[in-house]
Amino acid sequence: MPRALNAIGAAIFLSLGATQAGACIIPSEANALSSRVMDLADGLRSRVGADPLNHDPRLAEAAQKQACWVARTGKTIHRGAAGVSSRVRQTGYRYTLAGENLAWSYETPEQVAAAWMRSRSHRQAMLDDRMMEAGVAVAVSEDGMPVWVLVLGRPI
Repeated sequence: MPRALNAIGAAIFLSLGATQAGACIIPSEANALSSRVMDLADGLRSRVGADPLNHDPRLAEAAQKQACWVARTGKTIHRGAAGVSSRVRQTGYRYTLAGENLAWSYETPEQVAAAWMRSRSHRQAMLDDRMMEAGVAVAVSEDGMPVWVLVLGRPI
């Protein structure tokens, strides 16, 4: 099932706060890549009896902020652009549960999903049946390293 995702150009400039503004390189195929990650996550979730995730543009916004921050700074940590809880709240998304998966240097959605499945904590977050919605983002560092972020949530 196709997902409605916002159109994203080849490169976009995002302001991530007064001290964290800068260019964010977003691949021209970002929508297709993000949809594929969601489809893979849903396929993996179905194997354990979890419902498919609904795309939420606010969670995708939070994911994009983190992907851009990681791509720009090279710091592969979850706190990043204000921490997942703060990033999600800043989008206006109200939740009872939120989580985030982060990956870098993988070229394809299949590689990213496989990497998350090999990590116990990432697998648990992605397959958690309490999570109902998600957003996925991809950005590319200046040296060409892809950064992938999946933000999951359970709305209030």
